[in-house]
Amino acid sequence: MKYITNEKLVIVGAAGMIGSNMAQSALMLGLTPNVCLYDIFEPGLKGVLAEIDHCAFEGANVTATIDPAVAFKDAKYIISSGGAPRKEGMTREDLLKGNCQIAAEFGDNIKKYCPDVKHVVVIFNPADVTALTALIHSGLEPSQLTSLAALDSTRLQEALAQEFGVQQSKVTGAHTYGGHGEAMAVFASQVKVDGKPLAEMKLSPERWEEIKHATVQGGSNIIKLRGRSSFQSPAYQAVKMIEAAMGGAKFTWPAGCYVNNTVFQNVMMAMPTTIDKTGVHFSAPKGTAEEMAALKASYEHLCKMRDEIIGLGIVPPVAEWKKLNENLYAIRAGLIAGPNSLFTTPCPPLRELDAGLRALAGAQAVELMGAEAVFGNVEFGCLDDTKHLRVLLAILCMYVLAALTRLHILIQGLAHGIFVTLLEGSLEGLLGFADHLVGLLLFCLGLVVNGPELLGLFRSKLEFGCKVSDVFALDTALHLLANLLHFFF
Repeated sequence: MKYITNEKLVIVGAAGMIGSNMAQSALMLGLTPNVCLYDIFEPGLKGVLAEIDHCAFEGANVTATIDPAVAFKDAKYIISSGGAPRKEGMTREDLLKGNCQIAAEFGDNIKKYCPDVKHVVVIFNPADVTALTALIHSGLEPSQLTSLAALDSTRLQEALAQEFGVQQSKVTGAHTYGGHGEAMAVFASQVKVDGKPLAEMKLSPERWEEIKHATVQGGSNIIKLRGRSSFQSPAYQAVKMIEAAMGGAKFTWPAGCYVNNTVFQNVMMAMPTTIDKTGVHFSAPKGTAEEMAALKASYEHLCKMRDEIIGLGIVPPVAEWKKLNENLYAIRAGLIAGPNSLFTTPCPPLRELDAGLRALAGAQAVELMGAEAVFGNVEFGCLDDTKHLRVLLAILCMYVLAALTRLHILIQGLAHGIFVTLLEGSLEGLLGFADHLVGLLLFCLGLVVNGPELLGLFRSKLEFGCKVSDVFALDTALHLLANLLHFFF
């Protein structure tokens, strides 16, 4: 049997119905032969392991443990359904305190035992805040952790397909955004039924409201029908998410992701997303004024839930998140001082490129430019407008400038060393010349080693949500580069 990868996948909560279905789905879809089942309920865990073994998946290496140190060690991918199940009469918010405490411990285990994990999917409710809690405690970058939100959209898709008597896949653009709960925002404006806009399908406002209500209550309806919460659909969708992160087919249903931009701050919420091998990337939802108002209301509900877990002491205040996770810097401005700078408006900063900048240009060049040393974390998926593209291109120009500035410093040092040596014959001049010559060689080596990687990183990021053909943005960035080059040279 051919697998996408041989890297370790951990299923947390594997003794439960969702967890056991995830394990089976992962092996049936050929994600990886190396699957570790983890749960604190040992009898159930042993039963699931026996069932999986009885399936006799070719080449599979399935293990089970109740020890988190063993389970998480060397894990590269994790799906967690390890929270308490939702029971009839309970809302997702009723589960808030207990499951967020579980999520905090889950995040701590990631940081302690597998900080090099590549992607994590959190699916236990209330998923928006359990995933946020796990992200804060894990130390991961936001692009590395997602939560399950697709079920709300697939339920809407299914309801519309039933309404109009078409195959479910014929309904497109049926998406919900915001919270994965009763305050979700249901979008209709982008829906098409067999290629025809929903607005032309003569669906009455009253019937649409009924379909919206059925979508919001989709999970509760499963409990009423089956006597337990759904497990097949969340298991399958979660496995498809991690499959995309492994390099399989891209996952394009809405997913819960960390959002921190000028519109929504410091929440985990469902957005238009793409999950691929580089992580999760999101863009801004498109909708009517009414739909966007519903999304804002959903965001405000998420903020209240976030503030509640802060009040419970499960996570610290937002301003202190970076103490637990250095990737969660607040939006900050001012890479270049000045009232007319592109950087004076809040923009996603760039921590992940700081090390590359310093390796390529040298700390001295950074300091001479007056740039900040730490750029914070970036969510490139939200860079879908002119302002943010200008920021990205301008930062690329900063890299070019940094390299040129460093080169200028080294050449100037070489010239000075030669001048002092020839005129004065001093040892100091000779040492200065040698020092800058070594620096120039190291710079060239750094350029060869780091340059292609940095350019590749920018190129891959620009593929998501950025309109590279925006002439005005490119012109603005080039003018910035020209002005800075004139200033230094």
